Amino acid sequence: MQKEEQVSFLAEKIRQADAVLIGGGSGLSSAAGYNHYHWLPYMEECLQDFKEWYGLKSPFDGFYYCYSSPEQQWAYYARYIQSMWDAPTGQPYYDLRDIVAKKRSLCFNNQYRYAV
Repeated sequence: MQKEEQVSFLAEKIRQADAVLIGGGSGLSSAAGYNHYHWLPYMEECLQDFKEWYGLKSPFDGFYYCYSSPEQQWAYYARYIQSMWDAPTGQPYYDLRDIVAKKRSLCFNNQYRYAV
């Protein structure tokens, strides 16, 4: 089945469905432009002091850094989560919301935020 046929097939199934269960993963966030392996402006702004103090090469580096105390480690985690919470919602999340807008839906996602 070609991509266009797959999209049409899926669109028809969504139209026919009473409800939609969505399983979203990191690909949805990647499509939205989120990249935890590189410093994006919103993350750099929130985590700049950690980046400079600990010499982190990417936001994910902060998860694997050997902090000298649990408080430092959890401070990074909390700030990282805050940076994701404050990040703008990416267009794929809005598109998905619009696709299922008139359906009962539930979205499971391994990411922090979504707008469905």
